[in-house]
Amino acid sequence: MGNGPQLWRDSRRLTMTAAVRRALLQFPVDGKRQWLSFESPRRTIIAEELCEVPGAMAAAEQAAFDGSWVVGMVSYDAGPAFDEAVRAARVRSCPLVSFGVFDPPRPASGDPNSRLLATGGYHIGPWVPNRSQPAYLTAIRTIRELIAAGETYQVNHTLRLRSSFRGDPMGLFGDQVRAQRADHAAYLDLGDRAVCSASPELFFRREGRQLTSKPMKGTIGRHPDPAFDSLAASHLACSEKDLAENTMIVDMVRNDLSRIAELHSVRVPALHTVETYPTLHTMTSTVVANSDAGLAEVFAALFPAASITGAPKVRTTEVIEALEGDGRGVYTGSIGAIAPDGTMEFNIAIRTVWVDHERCTAEYGVGGGIVWDSDPAEEWREVEHKSRILGRARSDFHLLETMIWTLDEGISLRDRHVARMAASARHFGFEFDVGLVNELLDTLAIDPSVDGSRQLRVLSAPDGSVDLQVKRAPEPVIEPWDVPVDV
Repeated sequence: MGNGPQLWRDSRRLTMTAAVRRALLQFPVDGKRQWLSFESPRRTIIAEELCEVPGAMAAAEQAAFDGSWVVGMVSYDAGPAFDEAVRAARVRSCPLVSFGVFDPPRPASGDPNSRLLATGGYHIGPWVPNRSQPAYLTAIRTIRELIAAGETYQVNHTLRLRSSFRGDPMGLFGDQVRAQRADHAAYLDLGDRAVCSASPELFFRREGRQLTSKPMKGTIGRHPDPAFDSLAASHLACSEKDLAENTMIVDMVRNDLSRIAELHSVRVPALHTVETYPTLHTMTSTVVANSDAGLAEVFAALFPAASITGAPKVRTTEVIEALEGDGRGVYTGSIGAIAPDGTMEFNIAIRTVWVDHERCTAEYGVGGGIVWDSDPAEEWREVEHKSRILGRARSDFHLLETMIWTLDEGISLRDRHVARMAASARHFGFEFDVGLVNELLDTLAIDPSVDGSRQLRVLSAPDGSVDLQVKRAPEPVIEPWDVPVDV
């Protein structure tokens, strides 16, 4: 930092109420996503005022450059520090920036879901919205009026659900992760507070010179019947409203990235992809660019994210501040890590619970993008769909498929069995690698000198790991039936 004033706060100079003490998150390592566990930071970097944010971001990147891992969060309310024109209310109990500086992490061994099971219990009360349904619908109508007047084109309008909370937040985080496929999940222990983020949305990833962003916009609820559920996904893929919303956000991300990207390097390799999660289908797009920008420059160009603000960004943040009233805190901010080699990955902190141990409360933000043709009642239903993840811990079960092998035919109806298992995985939101299953079946070693057929049991876990069990098939039992016949 040179000889100038230190415009960020070191944890050694203040109480630890907002400092990252411990973290658990998913991060790309050698081309694969791994759970990494961080404990006992050597120091922390905190910004509690907007003027401290630039220095905190610079200190975080410098710590990684010096060989440490840096893990933490940037609050949505920090937006004005990156662009003075952006507006955001404040949640004073939430730091604007909080990073921990760590030694190399400890990879989570075995099944990460099993690791997360080994946590303490907790009690959470009923979730109560901070505004009523009529008030929310009125806000939607106000947004439509602003759109009609040309003030904005799309607004991400949100509310907060609040509850009482006592116990171990890691238990809650474990339930969140098991309840859905959250590729960018992260847990932060901040002492008197905790962040439990089961986010599926990538804000940005930097590997080498490549920056990748994957905005989500457009959702529809799942249906318990597979046929109707498939129709729901198809409806989302063809929805003019959702396609228009997604395209608008993609254009914003492309524009934001172009501010720091190499000329002509911004591209969209995947547009309007429908992804399936346990409670809903959602539409994503992928935008990539080449850039040498550092952490602070990337945040200055992209933050707050387009998908959780709207278009145009600056004016829409004014609308958000006016209509939501309360600050968002970490919700729709970003949580992530910086590796010593310069790799960075940050999520968009949606599906995120903020736990306050001092007040014994928990808060969860939820909302959606509002455009001119949004139906207020339908937008309220979308909020309800997105809230279903709360209190919904998925059972720790595996998918099971049983097959028969014979010397003459090999595995009977093999392709149909694998296809059925893949369909079940999609329905329950499991990771599933068809190639891995086929590889296991291809390398199946059965001694042909031993008579009899074999029973194969293929077990697939939520994280995509597969176990193959082989045993001798039971001999068919043939018993005569006594059937009365009238003559």
